[in-house]
Amino acid sequence: MSPLSRLRLPAPLRRRALTALAAAVQQDTDTWSQAPLSLVAPASADASLFHVAVDVSYAPDLAVSYTAPGQYLQLRVPGADKPAFLAIASPPSFAASRCEFQFLVKRVPGSTVDLLCGLRRGDVVELSGIMGRGFQAEEISPPDAFPSVFIFATGSGISPIRSLIELGFRANERSDVRLYYGARNLQKMAYQERFKDWEYAGVNVIPVLSQPDERWSGERGYVQTAFLRARHILNPSTTGAVLCGHKQMTEVITAKLVAEEYVRPVRASELMVDNTGQFVCDSDHLDVWRRTRNSSVASSTSCCPMGTLFSVLTEEEMAALSCRVSKARISNRILPVLGDLCLLPAQAKKANEATRCIKRRPRQSSWTPASDTKKEVP
Repeated sequence: MSPLSRLRLPAPLRRRALTALAAAVQQDTDTWSQAPLSLVAPASADASLFHVAVDVSYAPDLAVSYTAPGQYLQLRVPGADKPAFLAIASPPSFAASRCEFQFLVKRVPGSTVDLLCGLRRGDVVELSGIMGRGFQAEEISPPDAFPSVFIFATGSGISPIRSLIELGFRANERSDVRLYYGARNLQKMAYQERFKDWEYAGVNVIPVLSQPDERWSGERGYVQTAFLRARHILNPSTTGAVLCGHKQMTEVITAKLVAEEYVRPVRASELMVDNTGQFVCDSDHLDVWRRTRNSSVASSTSCCPMGTLFSVLTEEEMAALSCRVSKARISNRILPVLGDLCLLPAQAKKANEATRCIKRRPRQSSWTPASDTKKEVP
């Protein structure tokens, strides 16, 4: 029997599943709310981006259900085959007080958004319920625990970022909050009129243009390369990140922020205390040996007082043994809280330059106590 055939549901269960699916679709259809457009206008000089605002005063429950920046909904336009998924650009407080959702959309010929951009104020569209968890800003609170926050956006991906900044995450109470916003040129960059307000709120706005004109003196290239050029050694345990935009950008930034490994030099005594019974030192040379089971050493060894131990590890040993990195995977969450930070291997080497080079006994020559006089380090 084919393995696939075992995955088939029995007929009664299949009918039940299809019935539940149909009910879910019907329930989803019932949640659509009609709402008139209150604004349709270009948001960029080349009209590739548009401001769209929808009056939701006739659907107050929908307005108050928007609670977190980064949440989105579906929007249906008459004559369109598919709804458009749109992130809400205005903050939840604006929706609650003004009963209006604002969006920033990219006009793509032949798409639902293209039809939307061709509508006028007063035309009626349909909105689904609010979707998604949004940005969980509490994951980078309080500000003194997360003084560094890096925000990355490209194109229309700045839409939910505006919501986050204008809702407020106490950026002015943090030491380093940067927004890297990428576009092809200034003619394709939205919200330029808001940059000063964002700066006043504590966000350092860094526009990055991939194809600027000759007069541009700011960052050139792509968001990820601009960040890597400017980046200093971070402490991931006190750093938050928000990413919204091109897939390649998010993948590169994520790889650098989450998957990069750091190491720091530590005292040999730290390693021995943290790994009881795994190491022993030769008092003559302060060699650090790794203990392995079922092995012995011919030469005599004795334990060295812990107070006399210092950084006797080689660069390779430090990288292998003193790395204390805790990595938090982003998975489906934005705002990742990253792990502990140590120095990079190159810096660890500089910190250890003054340390005397010590010969390390090979692993295969590791030791086991040969008599009662051999004491293990506690």
